[in-house]
Amino acid sequence: MSRLYYTPPFPETQTQIELDEESSRHLVKVMRSREGFPAVLTDGQGHKFIAEITEANPKRCGLFIRERILMPPPKVRFHLYIAPTKNNARLEWCLEKCVEIGLTAITPIICKHSERTRLRVDRLERIAKAAMIQSYGFYTPKVNEPIALKDLLNQVSGQNGSNEVPVLAEQMYIAYLGDETRPLMQALRQIKSANDSDRQLHIGVMVGPEGGFMPEEVASCAEKGIQAVALGHTRLRTETAGVVACHSVRLWADDQADN
Repeated sequence: MSRLYYTPPFPETQTQIELDEESSRHLVKVMRSREGFPAVLTDGQGHKFIAEITEANPKRCGLFIRERILMPPPKVRFHLYIAPTKNNARLEWCLEKCVEIGLTAITPIICKHSERTRLRVDRLERIAKAAMIQSYGFYTPKVNEPIALKDLLNQVSGQNGSNEVPVLAEQMYIAYLGDETRPLMQALRQIKSANDSDRQLHIGVMVGPEGGFMPEEVASCAEKGIQAVALGHTRLRTETAGVVACHSVRLWADDQADN
């Protein structure tokens, strides 16, 4: 499989584009591509472009767009609501791995035990875009601004949710290790098949900070119909829990697609 490169969105009638310097250098210097060589690009909005190099310039590689293909969006969208970790690198690692698995949106939530309330969203966006390219994805995940848990719960949930604001997903869960909490996979199996409708299914999982969710926070979520689920029988780090939740939803979604 050839490497995927990113290009900002451009008009449908435009057939000539230039890559940025970083992508141009990689394509020309690292991959040793020349005029006439093929290249595959995406704009992060679902388009796959089949292109041909017209100018092998390592600073501004020129390409001719031969074909534009709109790739189908995921049938199941996964939205991770996660408390920022004290160490930024851990959250960034979690985001990268979740995007590789199939994350479509992430919203940092500020809880009572949160030790960090500010994040560089622009940096997280760059990480998400790089992970999308690395994993050959065509839809850039949405990175929302941090929001207090209580404010998030006041959002109005919609059938399809939205990647523009951190609204509650259609199917919401909160990761909580309780004595009678059922596993996430068991809860997912009770959802009506994602193949029974033409619309996308929007699933969200909340993951708390290192100190965990407060009982009253879990109770507030329950009042909104958000089910408590377990991600296993052991206590997980915040970033590990995020990856486990994403992987569980992805496995369930893939199983739905195969049936």
